[in-house]
Amino acid sequence: MKFRASLLVCVTLLILSPFAFADHSKGTGIGGVIGTNYGIAGAGANLGLSLKLPSMPIFWAAYLGIQNQNVAFGITGDKYLYDQDLVSEKDFNLDWYFGIGGYLNMGTINNQFLSAAGVRFPAGLSWHINKEYELFLALDPSVGISLSPELKFPDLFFAAELGLRYWMKK
Repeated sequence: MKFRASLLVCVTLLILSPFAFADHSKGTGIGGVIGTNYGIAGAGANLGLSLKLPSMPIFWAAYLGIQNQNVAFGITGDKYLYDQDLVSEKDFNLDWYFGIGGYLNMGTINNQFLSAAGVRFPAGLSWHINKEYELFLALDPSVGISLSPELKFPDLFFAAELGLRYWMKK
């Protein structure tokens, strides 16, 4: 039952998220992300894939985390509310951003199924190395609800990410 509820939340977030935000960003970007986090299971690390499609204003990421004998999978989707130049020179462009998004985490902790979903608030720096490559660093505090192994609110979670994204030419 808890797995079905978690799956329903995930599918609902994926279907409704493009309609929750009206703006449409340009370009397709894909890249790798390495992160660290602190939440219900303590501290951990993860590797992920970042994806930005031109048809949606959402920056997506999928993560796989392994911590001791625990395994977790997470999906995030973020909309940048502010994405401004911090430093813009001829050969150097550093942006800062702040946004709102959602997350869904599933996995095992001590042989128990874990699922949690909630809202996150990404804030970070983005260095556009050139037109194709972007290096980003983000801090992502979040609050949500733990659906299993037991229902718990608030489920506080904090993550940090470092990634390199390749922007495809149009």
